[in-house]
Amino acid sequence: MQRLSRRKEPENWEFRDRLKESDLKSDELDALVHELYRQESATFDCTACANCCKGISPLLDDEDIARLSLGLGIPADRVIAERIHALVTAHAPELLPRTWYGMPAYANPDGKLICFFKAAAKFDGRYAMLGFEDAATLDDGPMWPVVFAIVKWTPAVEKRVATLIKTAVG
Repeated sequence: MQRLSRRKEPENWEFRDRLKESDLKSDELDALVHELYRQESATFDCTACANCCKGISPLLDDEDIARLSLGLGIPADRVIAERIHALVTAHAPELLPRTWYGMPAYANPDGKLICFFKAAAKFDGRYAMLGFEDAATLDDGPMWPVVFAIVKWTPAVEKRVATLIKTAVG
């Protein structure tokens, strides 16, 4: 996949330039990109290596998560947990991975827990959760949320989680 990407790089840049010059509205462009993604993703096995997930932000819908979890032999919640881990590693490398009640969590260098992931399947819940503890600096007036339900991994969810992680570590 990397070799193909390198070989097609000039064509990809040309395509991006044409998109910037087009009169497509944002939602039309999104629909076009999603359709192209669907067509191209049908031509290769995304579960072969999962290396692209380490360098880019993939759009994972329920079908993708199910396919990845089945292909990699891991629970669907773990796919989401791996994306959160990638974001913590990228945006808050000072946080130390640990487990908290058997779930993935991250602590600051002083050992104080900042955030944790709670898998839906472990507690027979209908959604996974990303939570933040007292040491996280999410303060926003007299009241603010500290636990977030995740039912689908989208670029908007990834952006929000990245922002929360950066804010939490100050």
